[in-house]
Amino acid sequence: MSASVRDLRRVSESVCGVSQSRVASPRVGRPTLGTVSEDEGRESLRALAAHLAGPAEIASSLGVEANTINVWKTRHPDFPAPVRRLKSGDLWDIREVQLWAERTGRSFRK
Repeated sequence: MSASVRDLRRVSESVCGVSQSRVASPRVGRPTLGTVSEDEGRESLRALAAHLAGPAEIASSLGVEANTINVWKTRHPDFPAPVRRLKSGDLWDIREVQLWAERTGRSFRK
């Protein structure tokens, strides 16, 4: 199963107990959500966290200054949206940024 960083919130809520996932009734038409064990949840979070990047990490991969990333997110409507906003700054899924860079002809270093 391929997971994205956008699944991070759901998994972290399940592991931390912030929000309890409910199994949806098949009659309602919503997908059934399985429960995640605490160990599986932690492992999933660690795997997804490897793909999180802030402006400095993205800038390094694109060969620009960190402030340029903050400018691009406002000037380029197709720039990926952050997956999470923290008091310390935005976090992106680096894979989404890499796809954006390739689409727009920018070189990307891992």
